[in-house]
Amino acid sequence: MSEKTDPLAQYFKNVYPHLCIPDNRFLSSKQGLVYTSRAIVLLFLPIQLLTAYCILKKTPENMKNIKGSINNLNFWCMISSIIYAFFACAYYFHPYEIGFTIGLLADWGVPTFINFYAVYIVNILVIMFITILFENRNSLIVRNRFRIKTTTYRFFWILLNILWFMTVILPPAFQMPDQMKAKMLVLTTCPCPPTEFFTEKLLATAKDGFWDAYISSSALVVFLGLTIQAVFFTCCCIYYLFESF
Repeated sequence: MSEKTDPLAQYFKNVYPHLCIPDNRFLSSKQGLVYTSRAIVLLFLPIQLLTAYCILKKTPENMKNIKGSINNLNFWCMISSIIYAFFACAYYFHPYEIGFTIGLLADWGVPTFINFYAVYIVNILVIMFITILFENRNSLIVRNRFRIKTTTYRFFWILLNILWFMTVILPPAFQMPDQMKAKMLVLTTCPCPPTEFFTEKLLATAKDGFWDAYISSSALVVFLGLTIQAVFFTCCCIYYLFESF
Protein backbone atom coordinates (compact mmCIF):
# COMPACT_ATOMS: atom_id res chain seq x y z
CA MET A 1 0.00 0.00 0.00
CA SER A 2 1.49 3.35 -1.06
CA GLU A 3 1.58 6.39 1.19
CA LYS A 4 -1.12 8.10 -0.89
CA THR A 5 -3.57 5.24 -0.36
CA ASP A 6 -2.53 4.41 3.21
CA PRO A 7 -5.07 6.07 5.56
CA LEU A 8 -2.73 5.69 8.53
CA ALA A 9 0.08 7.51 6.72
CA GLN A 10 -2.34 10.21 5.57
CA TYR A 11 -3.60 10.69 9.13
CA PHE A 12 -0.04 10.99 10.46
CA LYS A 13 0.89 13.48 7.73
CA ASN A 14 -2.22 15.66 7.56
CA VAL A 15 -4.09 15.35 10.87
CA TYR A 16 -1.64 14.38 13.59
CA PRO A 17 0.64 17.50 13.38
CA HIS A 18 -2.34 19.87 13.78
CA LEU A 19 -4.25 17.90 16.40
CA CYS A 20 -1.58 16.40 18.64
CA ILE A 21 1.47 17.42 20.63
CA PRO A 22 4.00 14.55 20.41
CA ASP A 23 5.28 13.25 23.75
CA ASN A 24 9.05 13.42 23.37
CA ARG A 25 9.92 12.28 26.87
CA PHE A 26 12.52 9.52 26.93
CA LEU A 27 10.54 7.14 29.13
CA SER A 28 7.49 7.34 26.86
CA SER A 29 9.52 6.30 23.80
CA LYS A 30 10.40 2.79 22.69
CA GLN A 31 14.04 3.52 23.51
CA GLY A 32 13.04 4.45 27.04
CA LEU A 33 11.18 1.16 27.46
CA VAL A 34 13.86 -1.11 26.08
CA TYR A 35 16.87 0.64 27.66
CA THR A 36 15.19 0.73 31.07
CA SER A 37 14.29 -2.96 30.77
CA ARG A 38 17.85 -3.86 29.83
CA ALA A 39 19.31 -1.80 32.68
CA ILE A 40 17.07 -3.60 35.19
CA VAL A 41 18.02 -7.02 33.79
CA LEU A 42 21.75 -6.25 33.80
CA LEU A 43 21.44 -5.00 37.38
CA PHE A 44 19.70 -8.13 38.68
CA LEU A 45 21.23 -10.83 36.46
CA PRO A 46 24.34 -11.20 38.69
CA ILE A 47 22.02 -11.73 41.67
CA GLN A 48 20.11 -14.42 39.75
CA LEU A 49 23.38 -16.12 38.77
CA LEU A 50 24.48 -16.05 42.41
CA THR A 51 21.11 -17.54 43.32
CA ALA A 52 21.65 -20.34 40.80
CA TYR A 53 25.08 -21.06 42.32
CA CYS A 54 23.64 -21.16 45.84
CA ILE A 55 20.85 -23.51 44.74
CA LEU A 56 23.26 -25.89 42.98
CA LYS A 57 26.09 -25.85 45.52
CA LYS A 58 24.67 -24.72 48.87
CA THR A 59 21.27 -26.40 49.10
CA PRO A 60 21.00 -28.24 52.46
CA GLU A 61 20.73 -32.01 52.34
CA ASN A 62 17.19 -31.95 53.74
CA MET A 63 16.06 -29.76 50.81
CA LYS A 64 17.52 -31.88 47.99
CA ASN A 65 14.05 -33.07 46.97
CA ILE A 66 12.92 -29.59 45.92
CA LYS A 67 16.30 -28.45 44.58
CA GLY A 68 15.28 -29.19 40.99
CA SER A 69 12.03 -27.21 41.24
CA ILE A 70 13.76 -24.18 42.75
CA ASN A 71 16.50 -24.30 40.12
CA ASN A 72 13.97 -24.59 37.27
CA LEU A 73 12.05 -21.58 38.57
CA ASN A 74 15.19 -19.46 38.90
CA PHE A 75 16.33 -20.55 35.41
CA TRP A 76 13.05 -19.56 33.75
CA CYS A 77 12.99 -16.26 35.64
CA MET A 78 16.40 -15.48 34.15
CA ILE A 79 15.35 -16.62 30.68
CA SER A 80 12.14 -14.58 30.78
CA SER A 81 13.92 -11.40 31.86
CA ILE A 82 16.55 -11.82 29.12
CA ILE A 83 13.87 -12.46 26.48
CA TYR A 84 11.80 -9.44 27.57
CA ALA A 85 14.79 -7.09 27.64
CA PHE A 86 16.89 -8.20 24.68
CA PHE A 87 14.86 -10.39 22.32
CA ALA A 88 11.20 -9.38 22.39
CA CYS A 89 10.37 -6.35 24.53
CA ALA A 90 6.65 -5.79 24.01
CA TYR A 91 5.36 -2.23 23.49
CA TYR A 92 1.57 -2.19 23.90
CA PHE A 93 -0.86 0.66 23.30
CA HIS A 94 -2.95 -0.07 26.38
CA PRO A 95 -5.89 -0.73 26.65
CA TYR A 96 -5.99 -1.78 22.99
CA GLU A 97 -4.87 -5.23 21.81
CA ILE A 98 -2.27 -3.71 19.53
CA GLY A 99 1.47 -3.19 19.72
CA PHE A 100 4.89 -4.20 18.47
CA THR A 101 8.08 -5.71 19.80
CA ILE A 102 11.58 -4.31 20.13
CA GLY A 103 14.73 -6.39 20.25
CA LEU A 104 16.82 -8.95 18.44
CA LEU A 105 13.91 -11.05 17.19
CA ALA A 106 12.37 -8.01 15.49
CA ASP A 107 15.78 -7.04 14.08
CA TRP A 108 16.14 -10.55 12.65
CA GLY A 109 12.78 -10.27 10.93
CA VAL A 110 10.82 -12.65 13.16
CA PRO A 111 7.09 -11.83 12.77
CA THR A 112 5.55 -9.77 15.57
CA PHE A 113 2.85 -12.43 15.94
CA ILE A 114 5.47 -15.03 16.94
CA ASN A 115 7.21 -12.55 19.25
CA PHE A 116 3.99 -11.82 21.13
CA TYR A 117 3.21 -15.49 21.62
CA ALA A 118 6.78 -16.28 22.68
CA VAL A 119 6.64 -13.57 25.37
CA TYR A 120 3.22 -14.74 26.54
CA ILE A 121 4.18 -18.42 26.72
CA VAL A 122 7.41 -17.70 28.62
CA ASN A 123 5.43 -15.62 31.11
CA ILE A 124 3.00 -18.52 31.61
CA LEU A 125 5.91 -20.95 32.04
CA VAL A 126 7.31 -18.84 34.88
CA ILE A 127 3.94 -18.93 36.65
CA MET A 128 3.70 -22.66 35.98
CA PHE A 129 7.10 -23.35 37.54
CA ILE A 130 6.00 -21.41 40.62
CA THR A 131 3.01 -23.77 40.79
CA ILE A 132 5.29 -26.80 40.29
CA LEU A 133 7.45 -25.63 43.20
CA PHE A 134 4.42 -25.64 45.52
CA GLU A 135 3.26 -29.00 44.11
CA ASN A 136 6.68 -30.51 44.75
CA ARG A 137 6.62 -29.46 48.40
CA ASN A 138 3.03 -30.65 48.74
CA SER A 139 3.83 -34.11 47.33
CA LEU A 140 6.69 -34.65 49.79
CA ILE A 141 4.19 -34.97 52.64
CA VAL A 142 3.59 -38.72 52.77
CA ARG A 143 0.26 -38.51 54.62
CA ASN A 144 -1.14 -36.02 52.11
CA ARG A 145 -3.97 -37.68 50.22
CA PHE A 146 -3.73 -35.03 47.48
CA ARG A 147 -0.06 -35.53 46.71
CA ILE A 148 1.09 -36.61 43.26
CA LYS A 149 2.73 -39.93 44.03
CA THR A 150 4.71 -40.84 40.90
CA THR A 151 6.77 -39.14 38.23
CA THR A 152 4.33 -40.43 35.60
CA TYR A 153 1.38 -38.73 37.30
CA ARG A 154 3.39 -35.53 37.65
CA PHE A 155 4.25 -35.65 33.95
CA PHE A 156 0.56 -35.97 33.02
CA TRP A 157 -0.38 -33.17 35.42
CA ILE A 158 2.18 -30.85 33.79
CA LEU A 159 1.08 -31.97 30.31
CA LEU A 160 -2.58 -31.27 31.09
CA ASN A 161 -1.69 -27.79 32.33
CA ILE A 162 0.25 -27.08 29.12
CA LEU A 163 -2.56 -28.42 26.93
CA TRP A 164 -5.33 -26.45 28.59
CA PHE A 165 -3.52 -23.11 28.59
CA MET A 166 -2.47 -23.61 24.95
CA THR A 167 -6.11 -24.41 24.12
CA VAL A 168 -7.17 -21.17 25.79
CA ILE A 169 -4.62 -18.84 24.18
CA LEU A 170 -4.49 -20.20 20.61
CA PRO A 171 -7.99 -19.36 19.22
CA PRO A 172 -7.27 -15.61 18.70
CA ALA A 173 -4.36 -16.58 16.43
CA PHE A 174 -6.91 -17.84 13.89
CA GLN A 175 -9.16 -14.78 14.18
CA MET A 176 -6.82 -11.90 13.37
CA PRO A 177 -8.72 -8.72 12.44
CA ASP A 178 -8.14 -6.56 9.39
CA GLN A 179 -5.01 -4.71 10.50
CA MET A 180 -5.77 -1.33 8.92
CA LYS A 181 -9.35 -1.26 10.20
CA ALA A 182 -8.17 -2.15 13.71
CA LYS A 183 -5.56 0.63 13.68
CA MET A 184 -8.00 3.23 12.38
CA LEU A 185 -10.53 2.15 15.01
CA VAL A 186 -8.00 3.00 17.71
CA LEU A 187 -7.70 6.53 16.31
CA THR A 188 -11.44 7.12 16.75
CA THR A 189 -11.08 6.87 20.54
CA CYS A 190 -7.41 7.80 20.91
CA PRO A 191 -6.61 10.38 18.21
CA CYS A 192 -3.16 11.21 19.59
CA PRO A 193 -1.22 8.01 20.27
CA PRO A 194 2.59 8.02 20.51
CA THR A 195 4.35 8.51 17.19
CA GLU A 196 5.45 4.84 17.30
CA PHE A 197 1.85 4.00 16.41
CA PHE A 198 2.56 5.32 12.92
CA THR A 199 6.24 4.53 12.48
CA GLU A 200 6.45 0.91 13.69
CA LYS A 201 5.13 -2.38 12.30
CA LEU A 202 2.14 -2.89 14.56
CA LEU A 203 0.14 -6.04 15.12
CA ALA A 204 -3.51 -5.83 16.14
CA THR A 205 -4.61 -9.10 17.73
CA ALA A 206 -8.24 -8.03 18.17
CA LYS A 207 -10.69 -5.18 17.60
CA ASP A 208 -13.43 -4.10 19.98
CA GLY A 209 -15.87 -6.90 20.62
CA PHE A 210 -15.75 -10.59 21.48
CA TRP A 211 -12.10 -11.31 20.67
CA ASP A 212 -10.87 -8.23 22.50
CA ALA A 213 -12.71 -9.42 25.62
CA TYR A 214 -11.56 -13.00 25.00
CA ILE A 215 -7.86 -12.10 24.95
CA SER A 216 -8.13 -10.14 28.19
CA SER A 217 -10.19 -12.86 29.84
CA SER A 218 -8.04 -15.76 28.63
CA ALA A 219 -4.92 -14.28 30.22
CA LEU A 220 -6.81 -13.90 33.49
CA VAL A 221 -8.21 -17.44 33.28
CA VAL A 222 -4.77 -18.99 32.73
CA PHE A 223 -3.24 -16.93 35.55
CA LEU A 224 -6.06 -17.77 37.97
CA GLY A 225 -6.01 -21.45 37.00
CA LEU A 226 -2.34 -21.81 37.91
CA THR A 227 -2.64 -19.54 40.96
CA ILE A 228 -5.57 -21.54 42.36
CA GLN A 229 -3.51 -24.72 42.05
CA ALA A 230 -0.59 -23.09 43.87
CA VAL A 231 -2.91 -21.87 46.64
CA PHE A 232 -4.44 -25.36 46.93
CA PHE A 233 -1.02 -27.00 47.30
CA THR A 234 -0.03 -24.37 49.86
CA CYS A 235 -3.18 -24.99 51.91
CA CYS A 236 -2.51 -28.74 51.85
CA CYS A 237 1.05 -28.18 53.07
CA ILE A 238 -0.08 -25.92 55.90
CA TYR A 239 -2.87 -28.29 56.95
CA TYR A 240 -0.72 -31.44 57.09
CA LEU A 241 2.23 -29.69 58.68
CA PHE A 242 0.04 -28.34 61.48
CA GLU A 243 -1.68 -31.71 61.83
CA SER A 244 1.67 -33.35 62.50
CA PHE A 245 2.20 -31.30 65.69
